[in-house]
Amino acid sequence: MPTNVHHYQFIHNCFGDFYRDILNWFGDTLYPRFQEKVIGTYDKAIQYLEQKAALNREMDTPILPMVALNPVGEINAAEGLGKSFWRYPNLGAGLGSKLFNPLYRDNNLMINVVFARFTGEIELLMFFRSIYEYLDMRVLMLQTFGGYERRIYPSTFSTFLILPTEVYTYNYSNEYTGANYQLDWTRYGVEQELVKSTNTNEYIYPCRIKPIFYLQSMSDASARYGGTDKLAEYKLSSTLIYEIEMPVYIAVNTNYLVRSIYFNIRFGSTYSAYPEESPPENIESWRTKWLSSDDSTANIMWKHHLEFNTRYYHVVTESEADSTADITFDLPVQVANKELLYVNSSDGQLNYGDHYRLINGGRKITIKVDRVTLVKDMIIELYYYKFIT
Repeated sequence: MPTNVHHYQFIHNCFGDFYRDILNWFGDTLYPRFQEKVIGTYDKAIQYLEQKAALNREMDTPILPMVALNPVGEINAAEGLGKSFWRYPNLGAGLGSKLFNPLYRDNNLMINVVFARFTGEIELLMFFRSIYEYLDMRVLMLQTFGGYERRIYPSTFSTFLILPTEVYTYNYSNEYTGANYQLDWTRYGVEQELVKSTNTNEYIYPCRIKPIFYLQSMSDASARYGGTDKLAEYKLSSTLIYEIEMPVYIAVNTNYLVRSIYFNIRFGSTYSAYPEESPPENIESWRTKWLSSDDSTANIMWKHHLEFNTRYYHVVTESEADSTADITFDLPVQVANKELLYVNSSDGQLNYGDHYRLINGGRKITIKVDRVTLVKDMIIELYYYKFIT
């Protein structure tokens, strides 16, 4: 489990930015002819138009067409991935903190933001001056969304994450190493700004989020027959379903390199700095020797024993993790026989030839990156043995 878990208390800012940017996408990108854009309920949109008319403005001032976005409050966890344990800090925070890139990381501390997948509904009301604009928009919606219930990614939107005070002012301290310092957030793009919804200065971290949409339904809400005091109205009502990843909690992991323990059942080994961890037991193996004579060729096999000598570690660097070519590094000792070296990674034992090879007379080792998954700060264990029989 992470050392500390902090629930994100200001998720309404993310949803507010999401609604705003989606409305701007409809009004500025999809259909730039919209003259007005409103976020609110249906009643608020109508009131907005009536107030415009009551201001005695010039009749040639364009008001229509207009789009109103009505955010529906029914928001739920998405089916499938949205129900994963690691989405919820009380169920699987330890795993959740390993699935997302860290917000902050140094040799002692790693801070991760974990996202949950939500699904919800948006109602769009579009007001037009004529049936021709209505028809244009209806066809454009069908073309843009590929019909009904076809998932699309219309646009990413910008938002920000408000860091809790406890996270921003976190002070790392380790009584064993003597390390004691406060986190430096300036190099991670964190800034202090006034957040309107809370009317306070908060430390924010900018981010971009990419939602999924599909068009659930469209209906004609027009009133085509006017009267002596009212003109015909042309309205298109659309319902959109979205899925979106939103930040829900922040996990603070201290001493995460020590906690990264990977097990290899065959050799009983672990990646750990703890001295009580036992090295692998001595190994029995078979050696083969070929005998040749003038008229025959034969081989003999005998059992020999390998005695554990020592264990070395290689920590994968960022450049090695990003490399598309095989990586090579020096061995602490010269390995004269490939049988004397056993290599382990988080994937388990690495096989000679398939995953690695010894070069330069056993002074270097080459890891095949197309066969072994390498991650920054991952530890490769090197077990060195010697023959005793």
